[in-house]
Amino acid sequence: MKPVIKNRIAFFNPQGFLDGNNAPFIIDSNDRRIIKQKNDLNAVLVSLKKVIFFNKNGLSIILDILQDIAKAKKNDIIIGFIDYDKHKFESMKKIFKKNSNFNLFENQEVASLLIGEVKEEDKKKRILVWNEDSEQKNILAVELIERGYSTTIAKDKGDFLAKKDNFDIAIENSYLGLYNQKIVAKIKDNIIIYILKDFIDSEFSNMFDIGYHYNLLRVGFKLFVFDMSSVSSVNIHGVNFLAKLATGGAEYDALFVIIGSNEHKMTQSFKETLEDAGILFYKDMETLLKDEETVKEAMKNSPTVQKNSQGITKEIVKNLPIFINSTITTIEVMSNIKAEKKAVNAKEMEIKGTDLNEYFAATLGIYGFFECKIILVFSKKLIEESCKILIDENEELTDALLLDTLGEFVNIIGGKTKAELAKKNIDINITLPRTYKDIKLLQEEQKGKKGIQIDFEFNKEPFYFYISNSY
Repeated sequence: MKPVIKNRIAFFNPQGFLDGNNAPFIIDSNDRRIIKQKNDLNAVLVSLKKVIFFNKNGLSIILDILQDIAKAKKNDIIIGFIDYDKHKFESMKKIFKKNSNFNLFENQEVASLLIGEVKEEDKKKRILVWNEDSEQKNILAVELIERGYSTTIAKDKGDFLAKKDNFDIAIENSYLGLYNQKIVAKIKDNIIIYILKDFIDSEFSNMFDIGYHYNLLRVGFKLFVFDMSSVSSVNIHGVNFLAKLATGGAEYDALFVIIGSNEHKMTQSFKETLEDAGILFYKDMETLLKDEETVKEAMKNSPTVQKNSQGITKEIVKNLPIFINSTITTIEVMSNIKAEKKAVNAKEMEIKGTDLNEYFAATLGIYGFFECKIILVFSKKLIEESCKILIDENEELTDALLLDTLGEFVNIIGGKTKAELAKKNIDINITLPRTYKDIKLLQEEQKGKKGIQIDFEFNKEPFYFYISNSY
């Protein structure tokens, strides 16, 4: 099937059924050879507009072919599917929930905006963005803004539906998989919340990302909540695994809590076993947060297990420009302020200024190909400027709101960093961001650790980028 090439994007347009029998012939060996030889393509996309039916086998075969093309192009090309309705979109997300290295664009117009050549006439169009996945919503908006388009983020689904007819383009069912992290938890006020579903049994331990959890502990998270509201039942294998997590977390002074459980999901003996392991039980999240003394005690600063402090490795130094550029470019795009580099030093982290109350910070743990910790310190004014598109204009700018928004913003930076490294075939994982209101606490935790610090200013507002080889 010959592709149609438009705006530096190659489109394949299959018809009818897309299953294991005909999928291998959608992009044949000759098409693959031609595409691999073309140097002016941004993307290869398969349209589902005329596809009546598809199944997992058919889509998987096509995705394997697309990934083979991307690999041959050294991952410097975007792959994915296009032209689908809401039902097909949800089906594809379920089929490919463990694969993030592809993209979904609801139509050619959206694809052209996000990955095609930027056209001056399109910059005049007003774009509204919404996605049920808040990370995707923010990443889509940042990409569009970075490409020069006038973009607004809907605050929720109702806001999107109410406003969409007043915009030239409304984007809802698109997905930039290249930027997607394997999110195994949600975060609220530096509390990690695992949403558990179905059966907590031996299979649960296979599904749980223990490496990700371990790095959340190492980066300094102290309070972990297992939400069992959607759990059907728990057996002894699940109980033993949860108890093992709690016992292992004790080394880091971490507290584990279970909410949403009852006698129908868990027997009294199972509950006692978990309580013996140090796990606390609360009815729901609201009840837990009302127990301010327990939450405060769990979240207080305490010694964390650290490996020996080491100098920055050669691999980290080699890729340091990617970390810095992803960070600074995102801030520049979101704030519309150019960065000015002030100083570069290899030293312990040092935040200048007498009033540290005017700063907030966030940290990200990086692991996989290499391991490091990134610390980003913003003045409050810079956070307001950088995150204004993420904040409803009617909301009061409290410290709590700024911290929550900073977490979202730093998550975007982490996603962009992961994507840029992936282009060099460097695979990393990134923890959820831990935010800091108390800069003195952060400095205390970093005492004695070696790293590289780069000081910037954005229109006189200070910003510090710090990277350390030690958690």
